[in-house]
Amino acid sequence: MNFAESEIAKLLSSKLGEAGRVTHLSLGVGSIRMTLELAGQGVPVDLFAEGITWTKDGDMLVVRWKQVGSSLTWAHSLLQTLAEKAQHEIRLPDSLRMAPLKMILPKA
Repeated sequence: MNFAESEIAKLLSSKLGEAGRVTHLSLGVGSIRMTLELAGQGVPVDLFAEGITWTKDGDMLVVRWKQVGSSLTWAHSLLQTLAEKAQHEIRLPDSLRMAPLKMILPKA
């Protein structure tokens, strides 16, 4: 992982807490792939998002995506449902910590 990927992996791992940690993260133009070790899960889990863009809305960073999925069938279905409910976007506080993400992913 490069510096930006490592910083984002640390941020996501901190959000997971005791549930698990991000062991690998790769960012491409408009895509993210990560591998997680989750508590109680015997094998690592792969997650992906494609068609990712970002915009600003006041002091929030709005990240949008076209597709999400997982190597686990049940997690894949759950991600699809959650993505639809969230209207394929997530809002995060726009801070300096998000600069690596904004430099790699395309702005909408």
